[in-house]
Amino acid sequence: MKDIMKVILVFLTMSLVAPNVVSAYEYKADYNQKFNAPKTTQVTVPNTAPVQTQVIVIQTPSTSATSQSLPAECSYANAVIVLELSDWSVTPSSSYVKEGDKVCLIVEAKGTVGSSFSLQNHAVGGSIQPGKSRVWSFYARKKGTWDITCNGTCRDSKATFNVLPKEQFQRMEDKRNLENSINTRPRNINGGL
Repeated sequence: MKDIMKVILVFLTMSLVAPNVVSAYEYKADYNQKFNAPKTTQVTVPNTAPVQTQVIVIQTPSTSATSQSLPAECSYANAVIVLELSDWSVTPSSSYVKEGDKVCLIVEAKGTVGSSFSLQNHAVGGSIQPGKSRVWSFYARKKGTWDITCNGTCRDSKATFNVLPKEQFQRMEDKRNLENSINTRPRNINGGL
């Protein structure tokens, strides 16, 4: 646990003090391979490239994110989550994945000033410049609800990252599919006449 905390501290220090320096995780490649720590990359998400993978984006703050090309880190992910850090908020406020899923987390800074971001108990976090995105891929190994915190343009906003057992996640998906089918049925506006 102390080693993980040291890595997190080094990573956050590097991200806040020297954002142009290569992240600590790139220097710790052997550590990443042994302990499955997340890999991080700073990217600018293109707006016009077509989607090149079979991955379905399950959590997005806007429909425009689904039409964008996904970064290479997301090519083998079971779940792709796009978070927007903007002035006053983190969107979406809740994200759900299955226990054991490989998660690709894309965090976009939409505010006017950079933000710092962290996902509790997942060694994911750092600073993000305005108009930029960062990508993390990791395994959701431990079920529970974790806080996503944002400082800067988000004004200390929080969101939750929920890792559900496979059975509970399936029940939630079944319920969502049922609700969607009910909401998309044609309705008779004449009261059945």
